[in-house]
Amino acid sequence: MASPPPVIPPWADTETQMFNNKQWTLMALYHHLKDTKLVRKSGNYALQITERVGSNRKVLRAVSVVCLLCSACLSVNNIPWAQTQHNSCAACVGRHASTSATPPPPSSAQSPAVLAEAKQEFSLFLYTSGTPFARADNPHLKRMFQLLGVHDSPTAKQMRTSYLSSSYSRLKKKVTAVVEQLLLGMSLMLCTDGWRHRRAGKGQPLVNCVLLKAVGGAIFHHVCQLDKDHKQAASSSTGHRILVIMDSPTTNRAALKILGEQHPLWICITCIVHALNLLCKDLANNSRRSEKHTEVGRVLKEVQQIAKTLGDCHKISSALDIAQLEVYGELRGVSAHIDTRFAILFTICKDRRSKDALRNMRERGDWAKVSAGSANHACFDVRLDAVISLMQPIFNAIQQLEANRPLLSQVMKVWDDLLQWATQWADQSGDPSGANPVDWSFVLGVPRLFRDRAMKHYHPAMAAARVLDPINFLPTRPGVQPLPPMKDLTAEQQQDVKLVVARLAEAAPDAAAEELDNFEMGAWDPDMTRGANIILRMTKATELNGRTVTVIAPAHQRLTWWQVYAQSKFPILAKAAMRLLSVHVSTCAAERNWSAWGRTFADAHRNNLSIEKAEELVFIQANDELTNCNQRDLEKELAIELL
Repeated sequence: MASPPPVIPPWADTETQMFNNKQWTLMALYHHLKDTKLVRKSGNYALQITERVGSNRKVLRAVSVVCLLCSACLSVNNIPWAQTQHNSCAACVGRHASTSATPPPPSSAQSPAVLAEAKQEFSLFLYTSGTPFARADNPHLKRMFQLLGVHDSPTAKQMRTSYLSSSYSRLKKKVTAVVEQLLLGMSLMLCTDGWRHRRAGKGQPLVNCVLLKAVGGAIFHHVCQLDKDHKQAASSSTGHRILVIMDSPTTNRAALKILGEQHPLWICITCIVHALNLLCKDLANNSRRSEKHTEVGRVLKEVQQIAKTLGDCHKISSALDIAQLEVYGELRGVSAHIDTRFAILFTICKDRRSKDALRNMRERGDWAKVSAGSANHACFDVRLDAVISLMQPIFNAIQQLEANRPLLSQVMKVWDDLLQWATQWADQSGDPSGANPVDWSFVLGVPRLFRDRAMKHYHPAMAAARVLDPINFLPTRPGVQPLPPMKDLTAEQQQDVKLVVARLAEAAPDAAAEELDNFEMGAWDPDMTRGANIILRMTKATELNGRTVTVIAPAHQRLTWWQVYAQSKFPILAKAAMRLLSVHVSTCAAERNWSAWGRTFADAHRNNLSIEKAEELVFIQANDELTNCNQRDLEKELAIELL
């Protein structure tokens, strides 16, 4: 419906109206609101200067938003909200339907099966986008369904009951079929992580169980409620005979050790990303009584304090408000610096010295708690640059190891590179003639922290995976058989490789050791040599997003080399390699899944959402793309580079 031309009465320049705590003439307010373009251009509303008789028979003159369907006058104080509330007017909806220029298509144009599929796709849109169920009752959405010929559009109640259950059940069947198919071939890995949220089951602890695929990617399987079904959940998880990965605290390492002793065929390792974060925690230890203490920890503690001062500056404001309420009984303003008015510095100085609230806050120590003390030291910037250069490779490694890919064969090289870098950094930073020289006491003990953390998280499977992964083979000459990197390992690590291979292949240790010796020193088949050299030639440097990276052969191609070329000559090694080259090294898939849980419970409309319903929602969000596209499994992989 076209809006009529505006009629400006003669009294519009004299009559006034309050808007945003300011007195406006009706003419000025009309032109001001017209320029804001808040009135919708749908043709159902128009901005007008109205004159009507109120309930007390008093003439009311004001600028209003007029509905052209029912002539209702809406307030201009919050125009979008007023229009949204008025859209639910039954009379307007009915008249709009009768006067619509686009008639709805006949219901016979779509079959019941097509309509049912359309509703199901709409429900999947709501679930995967995180939209609250209540949005299904939006009148505009229902009107859209009517225009499309769907007169019984899904309601909010149906979205959180029948539609959710049917979508979850249908996707659960597809995911179960995918998991069973993967279990027939390569190994799957169980990734677990704990979490709790005050809105999720009133804060009860939950354990996330995510399955990691051998060629990359993750599948959300289920969540365990520890106070209800932890035994049942554990038994259902172990029934898959898959590998296990957890975070790296001392208790988890002890639990994984026990689990590995009970199940010899399992590979139970800790999260390498969490281990690197613990290395950063070791560096930040500022306790002089701790054996982990270094001068680097003092700098990192100062950096933490600066971050708290900048990020939590509201604590300063809150402490000042409390002090003002105690002294004055009210809140008062404090003078602030203005760059163009230097004389105000005098007022600032008076505030800092004379105001009782500020003095009390300073004397109580509140200011000292939120400000850095020695950050202004003359050597702070030099030491800070040294710490940044020390931690940069750790940060680079964490970013690359967070990928949902099997990276076990590269973990030992990461630790070796970090240990080498820590020693090199200590030599360069402690050298007075270096670029950023610091005193020798500043670098003392840092390489030891790196070495101790690497020893805590070493697992024999890391050495075995390094030896058996074709990308780690040492090339000799073009077309000649490459060599496994056994010489890069210590004597103890070489013995670990023999034991791990025998255990995973369920073979005698002597047979595994003999086959490993033949693999290292004996002659390969020509097809094995040709396939291994092809994989090594795929390792090359290339440009990606403005930086140089190293591309390596993807995981599925390295696994295929063992299946097709090497299995007939080295069956024991092939069986162990198929498991070792399928192992992921981080719990980041479970961490990212917890982010989806957090977003689900962050909405105020979901305060009473049960754990079961939340699990169904997150299951749909996490696994919806699983049956649609698996192209990520075939993407090119990049080698982990620290510098």
